[in-house]
Amino acid sequence: METIDKYAKVLVGIVGLVLYAASLTMAYEHGLTVAQAKGDRALSELQRQQAQASVSALSGTFQGYVANVARGQQAEGKFVLAVSASDTQKSILKGAIDAVSQPRHERQPVASDRIEYRCVFSNGFVRLWNAAAGLDAGHGGLPDSAPVAGTEHDSGEDAAIDSGVSQADLLDWFVDYSNRARHVESQLNGVIDAYPNEE
Repeated sequence: METIDKYAKVLVGIVGLVLYAASLTMAYEHGLTVAQAKGDRALSELQRQQAQASVSALSGTFQGYVANVARGQQAEGKFVLAVSASDTQKSILKGAIDAVSQPRHERQPVASDRIEYRCVFSNGFVRLWNAAAGLDAGHGGLPDSAPVAGTEHDSGEDAAIDSGVSQADLLDWFVDYSNRARHVESQLNGVIDAYPNEE
């Protein structure tokens, strides 16, 4: 009987070890399953938060884009209106040039010793005008009837000679020049209006 007791003790010990090992294995697998479930939930929550943040960022970017497009369209509309108004004013002013630049002849008593003065724009005046405007006669400036080489806008031999430029020529040039200046100003204002104010 002693041997049976020995074998029984060994058998009980082995069974105890097997049960202990089985319980450890089951505890390990249960812990692994619980940890995997927690990890999957945490991962899915993180993915949801990341997707939500991406959508929010994309929405903010799109709203900024829409605001910039609207600001650009508004600036373009203002520019088109300003150019249209400027062109209309140019046409009206050009139509009035003849009326204001034609000399009016009034009957006056004849006086042989009376000197009649008329408005004369000399070659020197025309060259000085073109130089002040940053132009020359060939590129949008007033025509200079007889330029002398090297004199540009100084007072040369022909500086006092009548250039042939009339008041109508001068007004016509100034209306065109003013129209171009208004167009450039409208473009610059449009760019300033379209640029987002970052505060």
